[in-house]
Amino acid sequence: MRKKVRVMVLFLSVLMLFSLGVQNEAMAYVINKEEIVTPDKDDALPDEMLNWVIRCAKKKTKDYSYTKLTKEDLLQLPEIYYSEGDHYDLYEFNVFVKSIEGLQYATDTERIILPYNEISDLNPISNLTKVNKIILNCNEISNITPLENLINVTYIHLGDNELTTLEPLSKMTKLTSLNVELNHEISDISTIKNFPKLKYLNLGYNNISDINALKELKDMEDALILGSNKIQDISPIASMTKLKELDLSSNNISDISVLKNLKSLKILRLSNNSGIKDIAPLTNLTQLDKNELWLTGTAIENEKDNLFKIIDVNKLINKFKANSITIDDKDEVDNARKAFDLLPADLQKYIKELRITAAEENIDRLEKGESIKQYPELSEFDDQTMVVGDMKTLEVKVLDKSGKPLSNVNFNLKSFFDKKLTSDEKGVIKYAVVPWERYLEYKIELADKDTYTSDIEEITFKIDGTPKIVEINGQSVTGKENLKFVLTAKGEVKPVVDKLKLQSAILDAESKDANKYTEESYKQLTNALLVAKEIFQNEDATKEEVELNTNNVMNAIAKLVEKSTESEVTPGVEPEAKPEVKPEVNTEAKPETKPEAKPEIKPEVNPEAKPKTKPEVKSVSGTVSGNKKADNKKSSLLPKTGGSSLNMNIILGSFLTVLGMIMILFKKRN
Repeated sequence: MRKKVRVMVLFLSVLMLFSLGVQNEAMAYVINKEEIVTPDKDDALPDEMLNWVIRCAKKKTKDYSYTKLTKEDLLQLPEIYYSEGDHYDLYEFNVFVKSIEGLQYATDTERIILPYNEISDLNPISNLTKVNKIILNCNEISNITPLENLINVTYIHLGDNELTTLEPLSKMTKLTSLNVELNHEISDISTIKNFPKLKYLNLGYNNISDINALKELKDMEDALILGSNKIQDISPIASMTKLKELDLSSNNISDISVLKNLKSLKILRLSNNSGIKDIAPLTNLTQLDKNELWLTGTAIENEKDNLFKIIDVNKLINKFKANSITIDDKDEVDNARKAFDLLPADLQKYIKELRITAAEENIDRLEKGESIKQYPELSEFDDQTMVVGDMKTLEVKVLDKSGKPLSNVNFNLKSFFDKKLTSDEKGVIKYAVVPWERYLEYKIELADKDTYTSDIEEITFKIDGTPKIVEINGQSVTGKENLKFVLTAKGEVKPVVDKLKLQSAILDAESKDANKYTEESYKQLTNALLVAKEIFQNEDATKEEVELNTNNVMNAIAKLVEKSTESEVTPGVEPEAKPEVKPEVNTEAKPETKPEAKPEIKPEVNPEAKPKTKPEVKSVSGTVSGNKKADNKKSSLLPKTGGSSLNMNIILGSFLTVLGMIMILFKKRN
């Protein structure tokens, strides 16, 4: 109970701090008729309502009664806000701002928010270059030329006015949000190509048919509203892969094939486009909210349930990629297969089953120690971002060195409050995000430090304003995190894992000559060998890991395929000996063609013969083979002269003679 009280006190304190920190802003809500008067002729603001708004903001009088405003009174106003005009029916007198004359003196203003009024002339604000936000929707504006030099504007809402062109806004290259809905007569949107930073764009209820200007808006993320226009071709939006909301309702659209690229979509409105007849482009939009998909007035409006059955299976398939599969993906592949098999045949046709089949085949290859196969027909999915759903629960495994789950182990969850987490009977600690948690950072660390030591110090994670978990251990959430604490009981003797068989397998693999085997089979051996060396070096490798990798290397050796050559031995035919290049060490060497010389043993005769040269496989450990490997190769490194060196015999004899004389002299002296 005390913790809850502390949290509420903290929350209220933050709100109070924000309230105290607000600067003077021209904001007004409740209007008293007696306070609305006609300003003096020399008043800086002649409009009755705007004058009242600024007087209230500056608190010129305690009772908000009239007193003249000067030009200086309009300084130090970061924001001018008034929108009571949207509730005009609550008043029996005029509550609209009709003129903004005088705002030319508000040179410190950054935000002008005056929607739901009767403003038509924007000239007074034409030189307010500090302005970065303009909201003037629901006014009577037809000419926006006065805004052409306000180049610092990033947000502008001019919806429900009388605009016919956007050209005067062309210099606002910093725009991230533009809303010009309900102007009805806008048809040319070519100016929009000047706004590459746009994340939100509302062009609804206009007269637009050509949207080619949208082609380069690759950063569009928040929303694109194009409803109630005359659009037929939507191909220019194909690159908006970050887009979360799209409204195409009430147009003349039939081809929606480009929507298959917009895999971040959560909200999609396609209503009143009778030509839309195919659900296929929507089947891999795994982020779609079923309640936010509008299909009324299309030929597929009754297919929503079937569509989401397909989407649910594709959500499972999108958790892995067949061309870059790992053994850790096995469970995900199995889940996808089961879900696919449960679908009716008429729905299975919308799913590329090869994505599952290829993944299954590659998992099987990995389990055999082989390298995975690449499927070119699945390349379109290779660069696909792994889309992750909202992570609202963090799960962390608690294991011992052998991988056995540990229950009833205590951990501390730390942020601005502390909480105890305990592993359950399956050895898992869980933390579910609660609605009031926003923009917080946490860390989980072992509490039972008197009983255990951990392989890692902590696991950290961050929560955004949604709220959901967006970052784990400093990295963006992928949905494939394998979070775990591996604990060792204090005083526990670390088991010794026998790696002799693994070492032997590695040595055997390193002795294989790459030139004698097919590229595919030798590549499989190389892959198995690299992993095996990492396991050999790893002091914490388990017995199971050592045995698995030993078998993988041995299997890869057994599956080596020798190259077929024209010089293969055939019955009754002696193969022609290949010339051998030898270092010129001793000119007295006996020639290799002596009758008693043994011919070089070919791999076809004795497959166990050691090659003269070591295969090009770089050692990961650098110490696996040791001196044994060097000794095995000494004979092959010596020049094949056919006899001993005369010079070496003379030197050795001289050395032994001198040594004998020294020993005799030493004995006589004693």
